Amino acid sequence: MTLVCLGFTILAWAAVMLFPGAFMQLFNSEPELLEACIPGMHLFFLCLVMESFQFAGQFPFVALGRSKEAIFFSTFRKILIMVLLILHLPRVGGLGVNGVFLAETISHVISASACYLTMYLIVWRKMLCVEAD
Repeated sequence: MTLVCLGFTILAWAAVMLFPGAFMQLFNSEPELLEACIPGMHLFFLCLVMESFQFAGQFPFVALGRSKEAIFFSTFRKILIMVLLILHLPRVGGLGVNGVFLAETISHVISASACYLTMYLIVWRKMLCVEAD
């Protein structure tokens, strides 16, 4: 499952990083706006690949009927981490707007790592022990 998620997010990440203008033109065609938005888009999607570990960590919880854990990790990233980072990062080292874009990147790394590690420790290791018996 992790490899499928990883493959999908690598393709999405590569498309966004290599052709950001194509995605931006879906919403706006002004050349000045496109040029200004591409650096922010690169920052925002920098660690999109980590999203695959978020998916792979949440799916087993949902499949096992433990939706509370899956919902926790989903809200953990978007509400707790993102809000805190968006409020504080723009003031750190004069990041300004780039701090807002980096908040998404940093939240991907923190929440995906926490979610995948929790899934591994709670679900995957128990499944491996059951198979060994």
